[in-house]
Amino acid sequence: LLRFAAVGRQDGQGGLDLYLSKRAEGAWSKAVNLGNKINSSGAETAPRISSDRRYFYWTSTRGYGFEDQQAHRLSYKELSNKLQGAGNSLGDIYQIDLKAIPGFN
Repeated sequence: LLRFAAVGRQDGQGGLDLYLSKRAEGAWSKAVNLGNKINSSGAETAPRISSDRRYFYWTSTRGYGFEDQQAHRLSYKELSNKLQGAGNSLGDIYQIDLKAIPGFN
């Protein structure tokens, strides 16, 4: 089982997307994009599976960013809270049940 990040593929959803390929009978399968439950317009990296094989973890730069235009100007306090909180587009760790990802079952 190979998990990797790639950029610029036709089936990509943004910056870096995560893919899955399996080795069977001496050959690797075609890489499959892990879809929008995992990938976003941000950069997804560092795919990991928990030691009990129940969870899939990865990092992502999704979230609030300069491309997100607000209907109103943010105050300094509002902007500061967004930039210092989770989902600030600077990278967070995400988790999903491994059974929710096609190809891992």
